[in-house]
Amino acid sequence: MFVETVRGPRSDWEAVRDRSGILAQPPDGLLSCVVLPDGDDHMIGIMVWDTPGQRGDWAAATMMPLFESGRMADVTSNPAPVEPIDLFVRRS
Repeated sequence: MFVETVRGPRSDWEAVRDRSGILAQPPDGLLSCVVLPDGDDHMIGIMVWDTPGQRGDWAAATMMPLFESGRMADVTSNPAPVEPIDLFVRRS
């Protein structure tokens, strides 16, 4: 299991969400995605992936082409990783 946690501007998250389709058509391996407000129009996102490789595959297949084509040019932040304090996920 791989947990990805980031903090960044809410508008950047909305652009990533809408253009990548991460929630409309969740990629293989994405077990959970929770995005919470974090003041000053920022968000904290917690994505739980089955494996780090599945997250990497999704980023290479979906996000890289969006950045390379210029469709993400308005996304100016580099989301900062956030270390979770506690996290529990039960898998059946």
